[in-house]
Amino acid sequence: SDVCSSDLLLVAGQQPATPAPQPPPITLSELVAQARRSSPFRAGAAAVSSGTRDAAVLAGRPLNPLVDVRSENWTPAGSRSLPLDVWALVTQPLELGGKRAARAGVAQADHVVAAAALATIDRDIAGRTAALYLEALKGRVRSEEHTSELQSQSTISYAVFCLKKK
Repeated sequence: SDVCSSDLLLVAGQQPATPAPQPPPITLSELVAQARRSSPFRAGAAAVSSGTRDAAVLAGRPLNPLVDVRSENWTPAGSRSLPLDVWALVTQPLELGGKRAARAGVAQADHVVAAAALATIDRDIAGRTAALYLEALKGRVRSEEHTSELQSQSTISYAVFCLKKK
């Protein structure tokens, strides 16, 4: 009976077992940044946004000139006819009626849409990551509460066992 009461004092005054060392805590902002870096959807949206930005820059440039090389008076070798005529024609298309500005405006609008899609994906990733982070925190709190409850029930069970033994 003395052994049981001394054991009861040890169990009642005992500190919970030290848990295994845990990795350093990670913040929500670190998790969101990591999720954004590893998301293939975000990488695709970022590539589209970058491409539309480059297209918007190039859309305002004038059209390329055209070079046309022509020849006439083709005759068989050794023939005494007209000599072969060869010439080159260089043309520069000019856009009239605001076509160049319209093309640049459409390209700029495409970039705005792609940037908005990227921002939407960023917000979606942050929202999903935050929701999962909160679920993990809730699970951790529930686990700690359950562990504490189990430890107190173990202490009470041991105390009742010792009392019945008397």
